[in-house]
Amino acid sequence: MTRKRIVCVLEFLSGIRAGGLAGDLDRVEGGIHASTVWGGVGCAASRLFPGEIVDRLTKEGSLSSLLWKKGDVYYIPRPLVPFPNVSPEKRKAAREWTWIPLQGVSDFVFNGKLPPLSPEPLFREERQRSAAVDRCTNSAVPYFRKRIVPLERVSGVLVADMPDDLAASFRAAMALLGDTGLGGERSSGNGHFSVHFLDGEQTPFGHESGDFREPTVALGAFLPTEDESARIRQCARAGETPIGYELTRIRGFTGESSDISKPTVTCLSAGSVIPFLPKGRTIDITPQFAGHPVVFNGMPPFLSLAGRN
Repeated sequence: MTRKRIVCVLEFLSGIRAGGLAGDLDRVEGGIHASTVWGGVGCAASRLFPGEIVDRLTKEGSLSSLLWKKGDVYYIPRPLVPFPNVSPEKRKAAREWTWIPLQGVSDFVFNGKLPPLSPEPLFREERQRSAAVDRCTNSAVPYFRKRIVPLERVSGVLVADMPDDLAASFRAAMALLGDTGLGGERSSGNGHFSVHFLDGEQTPFGHESGDFREPTVALGAFLPTEDESARIRQCARAGETPIGYELTRIRGFTGESSDISKPTVTCLSAGSVIPFLPKGRTIDITPQFAGHPVVFNGMPPFLSLAGRN
């Protein structure tokens, strides 16, 4: 079955609470994991379609983590390639580029060259003051929490690969998800957005290669199959370049108001550079008493570097 690449452009109506589960209200991340987005898409789809459609969406679809777009320039997580032959100053400068413009990805991966200017700010951190009730004294206790607010002309971006017959269902689920929101504290107005869709070929993300030996960049958390893991290790031992990845742990809860934790999944993080085009896999992580199936989709879209060098 043929697949369709869809680029979702998200215009956020307010700030975004994107943190971890460490209980640190004064800490935010600069993006949202694909696992969190999948939870929202699956929940929205379950309100619109029968279980068979929801099951196919979450198991057959591919979805990136939250990326960014400023004006006409798209930004993805900095590719995780090593710098064995550069100065410590250059390595430090590279770490400042959390997000890298798409047109500079190839030069960065193949040649270690950073874009000529300083990193472009995409959002600001906003510190909000709130209060909780001290149960011992019945007095209000102030506390602070952060959220990120996209700057002017900055939009969120999600890249999706869907089977053709599921493309319309995915678009409908995304439209409903905009009313529900992404990230934390959505009932306070965080994470709500309007969305419009672009065909992949209208964007730089539509550039794909039929050569499975060309290097690629993962646009979301990637869970390789056993064969793909063995091939990645073989490529690393053989000194093939470019290659680079980091392990990350993804966790969360099973629903919008649930206190049942999902099992932690260890996978390769967004921005991992693989010397071939992999697929990844989806696994069942349904915890006890969840009440509904819970899957982890580790099949993100990949950005092919073929022809970009």
